[in-house]
Amino acid sequence: MRRILVSIAVLLALGSLVTASAATVGSVTGGVFGGSSTLTAPAATRSVTDVALTTTGGPPIVTALTATVTGTGLATLAGESATIDLLDPSGAALSSVTATLATGTNLVVGSTTATITLPVTGSPLASTFVNWIAFIAGTQNLGGAADPTQRAVTVGNGALAAVTWTAPVIPPTGTTPGTTIVTITPSNINVYSTCLTVAITGTSSTPVAWGFAIDYSKPPYYGYRPTVDSHAIVVSDVGSVLSLKGTSNGNSSWEEWGNNALISNAQTLNIGVCSYSYPSALPAEPQAYSVSSQVHGATWTNTKACIDRTITGNGIYPFYFGWSTVFDMTDAIALLKTNDAGSPRAFVYQPNPTTPGTYTAGTTSYTMTENTSQEISGTQSVVAELCVSQY
Repeated sequence: MRRILVSIAVLLALGSLVTASAATVGSVTGGVFGGSSTLTAPAATRSVTDVALTTTGGPPIVTALTATVTGTGLATLAGESATIDLLDPSGAALSSVTATLATGTNLVVGSTTATITLPVTGSPLASTFVNWIAFIAGTQNLGGAADPTQRAVTVGNGALAAVTWTAPVIPPTGTTPGTTIVTITPSNINVYSTCLTVAITGTSSTPVAWGFAIDYSKPPYYGYRPTVDSHAIVVSDVGSVLSLKGTSNGNSSWEEWGNNALISNAQTLNIGVCSYSYPSALPAEPQAYSVSSQVHGATWTNTKACIDRTITGNGIYPFYFGWSTVFDMTDAIALLKTNDAGSPRAFVYQPNPTTPGTYTAGTTSYTMTENTSQEISGTQSVVAELCVSQY
């Protein structure tokens, strides 16, 4: 990645930064073009160790960025200029925020860390960000140099905490030591059902009792109690958590289907936990999809005007999930009003696909929610269109 950042008339050319996790972020310090082109050890060294997003709504919109800074010279951050960029998977900046730091407004300095919080405009979607770069260019001289154009510079880059799906499987603990879950694999995926196959084995040659639990309040079960295949017995169902254990038929030999209560590292057992019939449309999972900017639809006439938005899965959820999006119908309504000599008649909204939707009288905002046939999984996409006509 190569970035060129401009701040308060100081040009910095940053070479290839090594991408690191937020916990192991590297820092680059040095002189800038002005008094000297020789890199000099700064009087303070700082590193940006993490960047967090403040969001609102669903799908979540970013309203602020917060960077955590460690190192020395934190008290001198006040008055310096800070920039935080959020990057898409290609490295392009989707959001770049710059501000002068001031204690009590966007800067809080503690004994070992400082936090910088910058507001974000433009309502970017949180799901589009994967990486970040934070940049601080201040007025602190390097190494006692007299030239004020030599700024203290710290650059940190790393990965935002990834939005991932965590299987709702509670590993063996307490009563079932000596076992481990090998894999959790989704299967039988469609808009009406999903299975998770849990593979469990022992950790030693000594057979031990096994068990694990499923929290079916979470995706892909969405609160619908799943069915467990005959490999396992449901011990309890409390608070949407199914506790499972093995079966026993009294035989001396281990059998996958009927005598598996004890397990060693010589055996692996696969247990299917499935929801075979969701009774209604699935809830929206905003972390699993993004929504495109709205565009005029193919129909844009004096009597009917349409707006399109594309909903695309980001690959986090391998199973089906719901979505919801908001349409701003200002342009469409204005078109119909203009062609009706400023005396609009009653408006009729026509969502495609036909989905549940809400419209607040006196506004131009319409919220569309998917129906079962328009749910998506993985990286699938669907075009949602809302038309307005008058009679």
